[in-house]
Amino acid sequence: MYGVYAPQSGNENVAYGTYAPNNEVAEMSLPATDSIAAERAKEDSLKNVVWNQMESSSLFAGFHISFGLAGIYNSEKVKGQYTPGSNKTSEADPFKGTIGFNFDLGLAGMYRPIKYAGLYLEADFRLSYFTRESDEYCKDVKMFGKTKCEPLDEDFLLIGFDFPLLLRIYPTRNFFLEAGPSLRLNVYGSRSLSEDTDWSLSTSDDESENNDSYQEDLGGWDCETVGYSLVFGIGYTTVAMSETTTLTGGTKVSPIPVELSFRVIVDQTNLEKQEGIQLNKKYGTYREASSARSWSINLSFTVFGGVW
Repeated sequence: MYGVYAPQSGNENVAYGTYAPNNEVAEMSLPATDSIAAERAKEDSLKNVVWNQMESSSLFAGFHISFGLAGIYNSEKVKGQYTPGSNKTSEADPFKGTIGFNFDLGLAGMYRPIKYAGLYLEADFRLSYFTRESDEYCKDVKMFGKTKCEPLDEDFLLIGFDFPLLLRIYPTRNFFLEAGPSLRLNVYGSRSLSEDTDWSLSTSDDESENNDSYQEDLGGWDCETVGYSLVFGIGYTTVAMSETTTLTGGTKVSPIPVELSFRVIVDQTNLEKQEGIQLNKKYGTYREASSARSWSINLSFTVFGGVW
């Protein structure tokens, strides 16, 4: 028996923590550390099988998700009339100060004919959101007995699909570099106005009531339907172990390839259609189409489920 104390005067022999009477040697028990080492060796063996498949297989596929911050560049000033009721024509930056985010969800595949390089493809559903202080829209606000037209926040939403095709280079087993183009198909765009301001400094209750939060849906946004981006990234690949319960109540351990990458995405196509000017009939304002383009910094996560 392991770890049991059984004294006999003058006839005690120690065998791996067991006291056995009459000079009999207790049965040796397998230490727990040996069992743990065996399990780790088994896991390492399974991982090596997957690594060998990934480095020599022609194709493997998986599930992809990414998210990150987005912004605007190339936002040159454009001509237009922005102040309601004014005949003044001025230059303004319609996307100045814009910030937002994007979110991707889809499938991923890798064609890796050799150990150190491969082609990586994604088919993603993408949602992008931008917000800025509007140059076209404002709201009359009463404060301290005076009326002022405060600019509203203008929110842009883009929904579409992205198809990155990237060249992967693997200088080591775990780390990779990637770069390539990404085709974008925008299927829906919308604009809305909002203003959430604390009017507690107003001088009367009447002013506070007139200065309530504001929401307005402007409908569709004339975004470009087709565009493309350049993608640059660096990433890390590993093989994780997943435990699942079988139908018989046992435990099955499976190796799963996992990737984490950091990407910079730079649009090469303008966000807005470049057809004529944008009209705002409600206030009689206009502006020419913007040359603004977007950039984003994304954190991407991919889990591969099949190797062929």
